[in-house]
Amino acid sequence: MEYLTIGYINKTHGIDGGLSLISTSSFIDERMKVGNIVYIYIDKNYVPFKISNSSVSNHVYFKLEGINTIDEAKKLVGYDLECEKKELEEGLYYYEDLKGLIVKDIDGKIIGSVIDIYDQSYQINLKIKKNDGKTFYLPFVDAIVKEIKLEEKCMYIVSMGGM
Repeated sequence: MEYLTIGYINKTHGIDGGLSLISTSSFIDERMKVGNIVYIYIDKNYVPFKISNSSVSNHVYFKLEGINTIDEAKKLVGYDLECEKKELEEGLYYYEDLKGLIVKDIDGKIIGSVIDIYDQSYQINLKIKKNDGKTFYLPFVDAIVKEIKLEEKCMYIVSMGGM
């Protein structure tokens, strides 16, 4: 089974074992539904937990079954929260799968590689590190990103001036 990091447990919330999460997922409201199983990698094992309560708005607060005190919750602060990584529809990608892809123009010339993804509410941008070490941001839109070949670990784009 493969796992996908959906956030970072950054602090406790309340005295009854509640936790706060810094989300790294575009679909956090879906991933944090009550009853979902999430995982925390503890002592070289993925430990499953069932979400017993959650509130997703500007912040993500949640409770896990079996974690009922602030002392139990404190032991989980600092860990990543993960879920099972599932197959996506064609044309959809996990951000972690895009990181590290070699970026080529449509003629096959290497431009650089994807080093980070920034998901703003209005647009997703890829941070590209060029071969000369300089970086630039590329909008992740169909007009620019023409093809992604995960098996070849590369992405083909329309080259624009200023890259």
